[in-house]
Amino acid sequence: MFENSNLKEAKMESYSAGIADFVTKLRFKDLPGEVVEKCKMHLLDTLGISLKASAMGFSRMIYQFVEEQGGRPQCSLIG
Repeated sequence: MFENSNLKEAKMESYSAGIADFVTKLRFKDLPGEVVEKCKMHLLDTLGISLKASAMGFSRMIYQFVEEQGGRPQCSLIG
């Protein structure tokens, strides 16, 4: 049972290593123009939705809850 678990972990590490290797070698100039344009549209869409959502009641409730939890502010909330 544990051997199978170790095998799964080893496979996941090799997948992760393969993805990490691909990402670290990837250069912007290697991306097709269509991919770049699609990414720009997704980014603009995300920003637009985040701006709209930030004014909605449930977003304020989440922000208030997170603020009440305290701790060190290590990230920002958007949307």
